[in-house]
Amino acid sequence: MTNYDDPPSFDIILTQLKNAETHTEVMNIIINTFPNWIQSYPLHYSSDYSFFTDKWHTDCKKYKSDPLCILLVNKLIFNDPKFKLLHIFVDLLTLFGHSIKYIHDFIECKFCNCLIPSESIYNELKTKNINVPNKWSMKCLKC
Repeated sequence: MTNYDDPPSFDIILTQLKNAETHTEVMNIIINTFPNWIQSYPLHYSSDYSFFTDKWHTDCKKYKSDPLCILLVNKLIFNDPKFKLLHIFVDLLTLFGHSIKYIHDFIECKFCNCLIPSESIYNELKTKNINVPNKWSMKCLKC
């Protein structure tokens, strides 16, 4: 089992999740299962990259939830049968109103702590003709 493979207690954790009634209970189950998975809890994306906020808020409207915070996590894998529980955690957190992002894909602005895509993600966005600042920076344009 690697850090985030499905644990032997998968069925027990699934039962705990089904019985959880609040966001706090779900978060406690997640933290107890994978204590180092969630690394940071930023509140906002940089306004320089408003499409991230727009997507997050669209998802929240779709699931009838309010935006809570962004969760930067150590691993984000989909479609791998060894990581079913991780996928369930991501789905539940998204339903609650979180935006889940891989920690190495974003940095926090050193002045305001808003999230900025890493330089490699910035370059990917630029090649896809997505509206981004002219030059990548470790801080927001307004900072």
